Amino acid sequence: MKVKNAPVISVGVVSGIELAFTLNGDFAAGYTGRIITGRWTARVRNDRVVLKGDGSGFEMFDKALLIPSDQSACSFVLHAVTIGVDFHWQRNEDQVFRGSLKLLTVGGQVTAVNILPVEDYLVSVISSEMSATSSVELLKAHAVISRSWLLAQLDKSARLTKEHKKYEAGRITRE
Repeated sequence: MKVKNAPVISVGVVSGIELAFTLNGDFAAGYTGRIITGRWTARVRNDRVVLKGDGSGFEMFDKALLIPSDQSACSFVLHAVTIGVDFHWQRNEDQVFRGSLKLLTVGGQVTAVNILPVEDYLVSVISSEMSATSSVELLKAHAVISRSWLLAQLDKSARLTKEHKKYEAGRITRE
């Protein structure tokens, strides 16, 4: 279900010295105007994100934003994502995502962030947290609880940001 003007959420997925990913479909590479697809790696060099693909590469600023040409048809795969960290079942697996991919430099590493509408995020969360054999009513209840919790967190974050901006504006004018 697509909700007009639905909030968008950014979810950090994985960090590393080098990240491998595959773009399924055409993605616009931020300000460069380049359209890229296929398998790529991202590294940090001189505090900039460096992308390398089949026979080509380019450098971005301290972040790279890759925007799908078609939100419903395009996806990206992050390769070798560690799941179950510090649990007995910890392992690496490839994970598929919809939405935009933002690559940031953080402490000399690249961090992959998935940017997507809240409703798309909720579909992912619910399907990963619930069993396929769960009753429809349990799935519905989980969806309502998850949506309510997430929207409350977004509202809280927005209010804190607004209060922080007011505080900073007042502090700056007094100094």
